[in-house]
Amino acid sequence: MAAEEADDVFQPSGDGYVFRKGLTGPAIRVTASERAVLMFRYERRRRTRSIALACAVVAYPVTIALLTLIGIISGGAVGLWALCGLLLLAFGLAAVEAGPLAMVERAFGDRQPEDAGPPPEAVQREMLRRRPWWQIVVLLLQPLAFTVWAHGKPGLGPSWRLGADALAMLSLILIAVLALCKWRADQGG
Repeated sequence: MAAEEADDVFQPSGDGYVFRKGLTGPAIRVTASERAVLMFRYERRRRTRSIALACAVVAYPVTIALLTLIGIISGGAVGLWALCGLLLLAFGLAAVEAGPLAMVERAFGDRQPEDAGPPPEAVQREMLRRRPWWQIVVLLLQPLAFTVWAHGKPGLGPSWRLGADALAMLSLILIAVLALCKWRADQGG
């Protein structure tokens, strides 16, 4: 979540702001100075986590290369370790995004809310409206890449390829539903 999106949880209201956890939670009144302090802390923590993640992204391939050079990792295991690194990178990105925002949410845990929050349907439409189209396009690459991989793998039998095709078709159907919902949200419906 970028700083602008983190700032979205603070909506201007009267002489201060209203904080809503994830844009869906109950409204909690916050002063302008509290918001400024929390946004500063949010940015500092996010920057620190981003630097740590960047160091890990550089250190991981170097470590794999060194382990390959000295013979601890060999052959096909290098690819497996690379995939493990990609998985760790995904978890790292999630930690960079979620951790600092949780700090902001904890800061207001003891306050009484002003209202119950917007209805779930309105929140879902808003979240779909905010999702960029490029993310949906990137989602299309996953089932296609999986199918190409499954059909290019010589050791897989026809039943595995059929399963890969079925999984890819299911993914494409779900992506089409997401795209339709996004389009409807963009049209205001």
